[in-house]
Amino acid sequence: GSGDALAACGSILKNRPVVVAAVDTILTESSPPTNQLTDQIHTFITGDWDAWLPLHETERPSQMGIVEVNASEQIISIEEKPDVPKSNMALVGIWMLTHEVVERICLSPEISSRGEIEISGMLETLHRENASIGGRVWNGDWLDTGTLSNLLKTQEILLGGIQSLIDPSAEIKDSTIHDNVVVGPNCQLTNVDLKNALVAPGTKIQNIRGYDVVISPDGQMTSVV
Repeated sequence: GSGDALAACGSILKNRPVVVAAVDTILTESSPPTNQLTDQIHTFITGDWDAWLPLHETERPSQMGIVEVNASEQIISIEEKPDVPKSNMALVGIWMLTHEVVERICLSPEISSRGEIEISGMLETLHRENASIGGRVWNGDWLDTGTLSNLLKTQEILLGGIQSLIDPSAEIKDSTIHDNVVVGPNCQLTNVDLKNALVAPGTKIQNIRGYDVVISPDGQMTSVV
């Protein structure tokens, strides 16, 4: 879990405020860019906050950490994957934490039902203990990669009009590569027809047609539609 990553850092983080970012969090700013992340970090560092959380609306509130926030940017409720969400305002996977909160997570972690230390779950506990937690809505897009279909949609946005992205080490023979295809390193593709696809590193496939699919290294093809 996200908290396990903090705990693994050990004493390196002692007495330091920390910004933690999930590897699958992708944010884009509205045009023109306004350095929102820098501004939010500045608000956290200079304010009297125990934690600060960038926020964005979601269409899947029951699968996210969800908050309510007032006009003063004070978070008034926080729930991890609620059955009955109080809002659709989600945590985007960036957490700004004081060293006291980091120490609490590392030394007195709460283990979730999945056997993980989750930052959002710990913040829920800290909120009940009247910790000062703030947040601000991100003005721009939050590219949600929580499902395979959203992963391919995000891939298309990041390619930015480029037809495909193929690692130089990949070997492709007698194949047709259409729009929105990413082929990872050390792949071997023979007689394939791909569109809107993600091919994982090391994949070896032949004689297939794959549209709207994610292909794993063992050649397993998962449809996203």
